[in-house]
Amino acid sequence: ITASEGGNFGEIDWGVNATLDSELNLDLYIIDLHWDFINTERSHFGAGVGLHIADLSAQIGALIEADINGIPVDPPIDLGTQTAAVTAPLPNFSLRGGHQFSDSLYLRATAGYFSLKVGDIDGELVTVRASLEWRPGAGALGLGVGYQYVDMNITDTGSSRTEKYDMEFYGPVLFVGFGI
Repeated sequence: ITASEGGNFGEIDWGVNATLDSELNLDLYIIDLHWDFINTERSHFGAGVGLHIADLSAQIGALIEADINGIPVDPPIDLGTQTAAVTAPLPNFSLRGGHQFSDSLYLRATAGYFSLKVGDIDGELVTVRASLEWRPGAGALGLGVGYQYVDMNITDTGSSRTEKYDMEFYGPVLFVGFGI
């Protein structure tokens, strides 16, 4: 992408029109225990506690096209590549519920909040998810559609610079489920 304004990441500083190449990797490991305190034949509602471990890395590389006395410098000047990574444990609390409309149609929703400060790492994660699953013939295999919202903020002050990761992603979810 071409930068519309100047910026920096780690040791790299760039100006307007620099060419940026970025990569973001997120692995999220989830351990969750849930207990339904309301449980009927067709509906349930309960709370859960657990741990989310966010393993996050980001990389940005920058190139700038320059010219000397109107003659373009080829190849562009490589400003370098900078990488930053953090692994953050985030304990969580969640509320969950669901309702089975028929033997083959099930609605569920989950909302969770996760936050922790450990040493130099401070993190927060908010999730909201709702889905509708259809299991033809009340079988074990199901097809589902839903919507998910995730907002994650992690700050690491452990190095010579402060690293901040502020991500928000949301959208529709399609899935295949299997259950007994």
